[in-house]
Amino acid sequence: NALPANGGTIYVKPGTYIFTSSWSVSKPNVNVVGDGRLSTIISPSSDFSAISVTGGIVFSMHNITMPVILGSIAVVFVSASTFVSNNCELDGVTGTAGAAIVADRTDFNRPLTDASVEDCVFTRCNFTANSGVTGTFVNCLFDSCEWTCTATAMTINGVSSNVHISNSSFVNTTTDTTVFSATNEVTNLRISNSNFVGRNTGGTVSCVQATSNLYDAVFTGCTFTGSHTAVTADSTIVSLSGGTKHCAF
Repeated sequence: NALPANGGTIYVKPGTYIFTSSWSVSKPNVNVVGDGRLSTIISPSSDFSAISVTGGIVFSMHNITMPVILGSIAVVFVSASTFVSNNCELDGVTGTAGAAIVADRTDFNRPLTDASVEDCVFTRCNFTANSGVTGTFVNCLFDSCEWTCTATAMTINGVSSNVHISNSSFVNTTTDTTVFSATNEVTNLRISNSNFVGRNTGGTVSCVQATSNLYDAVFTGCTFTGSHTAVTADSTIVSLSGGTKHCAF
């Protein structure tokens, strides 16, 4: 509240800070800077989002860890605004109503679920939750990211377009589970120089599976692994059904 109307920077000293109620950010250009991941820890006291960002603003966090003590609520909720994260460790972020997320060197320890985001950039991020990323994505880039999940690493379940993924890896640590899934219409999907690793117990693991309309999807320089052995991307590993067309593997 002490910041001017046009926002500013808040420095958070080393320590552990427990929020007893949600912090609603409505001023533009608020920048919260911690002393480092292991030094500055901010967490809600119970089952609520610690930070809620609304109103078409830009909110930034740097060098902070935000764990969830109880429940599975995302620590940061973004609606029609931009959330910027650098060198953070976060237990859950979600975005709705065209939210934008720009993250670099950020670890997401809980799923980015039910997101409806656009104009997003994720670089050098790690997704280590049970299911890493689920939602609707428009004009989104993932570069040099790693998924290590016990469920499907990425699921596009809303009408999406212009999703580009490069230099990344998707690893599913649970047997007989699809690694990357598109269950709704996706247009202009580009994945390059990335690895998909699925594990099975004797059957076929679909590294990439589309159960709805997948239009103009191109995979270049990618490797697909099923049965613990690298194989060529073919119908036994890459499963495409529904209205798929203009897809190159």
